[in-house]
Amino acid sequence: MDAVEHMEEDEYIQHIEEVQACNIECRDDDCRVTCSIVVFEEWDVPLGYSKTVEDQKIEEKKEFKKTSIKDLVSEALSFNEKYNVPITIDTEYGRAIVEDGEVIGAVAPNREACSVLLEKLGVDPNDVEAVDLSRGAMCFPRHILREYQTRSLGFPDYIAKHPLIKVFFARDYKYVNTADVWLMAWREGSLAGFFDDSRLIVAVNPVWIATEVLKFAVGFNESKEKVVDDVFRTIVHEEGHYADFINNVEFKGHWMGEHPLETVVSFITGKPIPAGREKAVEKLASEIVHILPEIDPNVKDVVSRYIDEELSVLKECDDDMEQIENLKKAMKENDLFFGGSWHSDASKGVLILSLHQDSEKYDEMDEDEKIEHISRILEKYGLEPDTYSYGFYRAPAVRLYSKYLEGTLYEAETFLEEE
Repeated sequence: MDAVEHMEEDEYIQHIEEVQACNIECRDDDCRVTCSIVVFEEWDVPLGYSKTVEDQKIEEKKEFKKTSIKDLVSEALSFNEKYNVPITIDTEYGRAIVEDGEVIGAVAPNREACSVLLEKLGVDPNDVEAVDLSRGAMCFPRHILREYQTRSLGFPDYIAKHPLIKVFFARDYKYVNTADVWLMAWREGSLAGFFDDSRLIVAVNPVWIATEVLKFAVGFNESKEKVVDDVFRTIVHEEGHYADFINNVEFKGHWMGEHPLETVVSFITGKPIPAGREKAVEKLASEIVHILPEIDPNVKDVVSRYIDEELSVLKECDDDMEQIENLKKAMKENDLFFGGSWHSDASKGVLILSLHQDSEKYDEMDEDEKIEHISRILEKYGLEPDTYSYGFYRAPAVRLYSKYLEGTLYEAETFLEEE
């Protein structure tokens, strides 16, 4: 991304402007190029440089007259070369996107309009593939995907840098790009990921991934496919927050539901319910997770291989595996099932899972009797009983100690410091 430096009186502080993405739009033949710009404040620190986001703005870069639609491509290619960022082009047919010196795709009201747009922008019509979306359609040159699939990108870069995710985003955003993804550890597995608008990065919490792997290993998560989808969705979800940021969309959202009843349900059960912008980007991410693997199966394969590697690490932890096998045996022999609530803390190497029992006698017990009853069962199998509490909710639970979970915290690229 292009950077412009401005020195302050203090020679150790600089203001750096970085272009994130640009857009070309026209009224009749009068066109203009605008760009989304992030201003960083960078300063000297003892071990190098540090910088944080100071501001975000939209700035006009050029006005020009077009004589044909191909003039838009020429301008887009010029700005793409200058700033090394994606350039979207708004036309009467739809919105196209240019990156790496060529048109990589478009979105339009339907597949026919999308294909027509790419052809008018100079793309070989025999190379175009169009796909229906929940709203409108997207299309792209097939060679763009073929060439991307040959790149040596693993997890999480293959997803974060995927050209078709950018094309997909063009349906909802005027300025399109994706941020770098870091594996940034936080001690609790409740935080799946986040967008850090002070450093302009998307972060995925490896402790959360490790928690999901552990839950799959004991049977809490029904399938590895669910773990793969959740990890994939989290990355795209957080990229949606980055897209919001560079498009100057005000963040108003949370995970406690949009209505009072949803808020009560979320509070009692501990299950997150998205609202506001969280709901909007989650809906977008879910659609991409549903559609993109049909076009490029590699997006899931990359995540699946990463999860397999994590499972291999877990299986090397003998104490972890012994507890997992004991828990599976206890559940099978005593008609136990998971209650749906959990808590993990990698700094303590602990995963707590709520449990219930499928028996009429159990239903007749009060809360304390249920906790005591299942606690005795767990102790017979060498497992440590616990109580899961959230709001007004109390349930019997099992406490697992995991060297695998604890180790994940310290193998991450960096840490998220607690405030």
